[in-house]
Amino acid sequence: MFTCPNCGLALKRVERDYGVIWVCPTCNGRAVTIPLLERTVLKDCVIRLWRAAHHDEGAPGRPCPACGRQMREVQAFADVDAPKLDVCKTCQFVWFDRNEYENLPAARPPSQQTEALPQKAREILALHEVERIAEDARRDVGHYPDELWRVIPAAFGLPVVIEEDASVSVPWLTWILIA
Repeated sequence: MFTCPNCGLALKRVERDYGVIWVCPTCNGRAVTIPLLERTVLKDCVIRLWRAAHHDEGAPGRPCPACGRQMREVQAFADVDAPKLDVCKTCQFVWFDRNEYENLPAARPPSQQTEALPQKAREILALHEVERIAEDARRDVGHYPDELWRVIPAAFGLPVVIEEDASVSVPWLTWILIA
């Protein structure tokens, strides 16, 4: 059960369209998680808030509503008039007093997805991909040696180099010893 760091009362779970927040029925304070803030508040603001708390900037704050450890009181963004918020590094909770959440800059709406490719273009791309896969399959068929003279030693279990590097010299000494 989460408790309000101001009043000590149990927080009420409130489901919003963007996620779950915990609200104090008396002082109207709120506990919100960092992942939920990333969806609703300007990302730069959330990054600055988390970095400041993580590096122990700011002053010691109130107890965390979840774990009871002391949170760090840090400024939400660089503006002098920015609200100071309490952040728990352990639980990733941020405590908002009345109306502080509304004063944070809202996240930008997700950009409109680009219009999907027309059906004809998707068909052309799919055919090109099928042709590329077929070409790869033709090149990789069996990896058998091309020259007949390499098949004979391979049939007797001798090692045969299939893809020869041009920079490698011919192993004449090895062949003479084998002979």
